[in-house]
Amino acid sequence: MLRLTGTQSYARRPTNMLSGGQTQRVRFGVALIPNADLLVLDESTGAIDVEGRRGFWAAMREVAEEGKTVIFATHYLEEADAYADRIVLITAPVTTPAGTRIAAMRLADPRVHALLAALCTFRILPRGFANRDLRPVMAQLLGVPAGTITPGKMTYDLRRLRAHGLIERIPGTFRYQVTGTGLAQALFLTRLHDKFLRTGLAALTAPAGNDRGLAAASRAYTAALDDLAQHAGLPDAQPRTRLT
Repeated sequence: MLRLTGTQSYARRPTNMLSGGQTQRVRFGVALIPNADLLVLDESTGAIDVEGRRGFWAAMREVAEEGKTVIFATHYLEEADAYADRIVLITAPVTTPAGTRIAAMRLADPRVHALLAALCTFRILPRGFANRDLRPVMAQLLGVPAGTITPGKMTYDLRRLRAHGLIERIPGTFRYQVTGTGLAQALFLTRLHDKFLRTGLAALTAPAGNDRGLAAASRAYTAALDDLAQHAGLPDAQPRTRLT
């Protein structure tokens, strides 16, 4: 285990004295301890340097060659292209073999975030879930009356989830279960939205008196663009209100 994860040199060091990359390697080792057939990883190469990431993926290939399935979420698309046997992008449209185009799962759509949050919940149900089970959950997550989530709308969403490989139908029934890929992507994208995008957008729209963080950086960048445009004889990058 120590060899596979590359943690031999600090195996006896307290975890509170490890760097971010070393901590990630230790977490990887902990995930391997149960020797499960399915391994789900979320941004496992974050905080690891380039050489460390190469070692990590070499270890992942070793695990996969033992017959285990590894599902990982990453924003390093070059890594996904280099190491994954199959890549799923739920933000792109899907075209079926019959030529039918199925809409993408747009990250800016509150309905998509509600669907992903629901998948995290329904994953634990042994008998899966049906259209009627999902409707009240969606209504609650979106904060709308239950009657506004019609069976037709829900069928459309279930079709999108199936096309993107996030759910699959239980044979011989009209019930569905969340796939391993579906759970991994739902967990990652809901965290991305709640902890990063929502916080970042709130910071960008902070009052002008706030001179810290993203808001200050955004204003400084806009001012620099305006200054560059002025020297080039172009209109300001920041639109101004005309008084008549």
